[in-house]
Amino acid sequence: MDKLQARFNILDMAGTLVFVISGAAAAKQRGLNLFGIVPTAFTVACRRGVIRDVCIGAIPPSELTNWYYLVAVIVATGMTIGLNPLVRRLNHPVLFFDALGLSLFAVEGAQKCLA
Repeated sequence: MDKLQARFNILDMAGTLVFVISGAAAAKQRGLNLFGIVPTAFTVACRRGVIRDVCIGAIPPSELTNWYYLVAVIVATGMTIGLNPLVRRLNHPVLFFDALGLSLFAVEGAQKCLA
């Protein structure tokens, strides 16, 4: 069971990273600076998990009690800003990364509900 839990933790972190890229790309498109991009990316990445955890009664939400999420947000935001020309080459980067993140969180959320 520990192997399975580790796989779902990887899915959760991957979904968080994808949503960070989505939020950072959207904030960068709006012309925000680093101090606007990081909170926006954190909010975009973690709000779904916080809402899910509150709805299923898993309080406090793991996104607010685990420091890994904050580090992931800062690292992925830095990578997104650094690789912004590459991200902008995608046709609709925010839609692409949102769709990818939703698919990852759907699997992880179903597992969390079953647990």
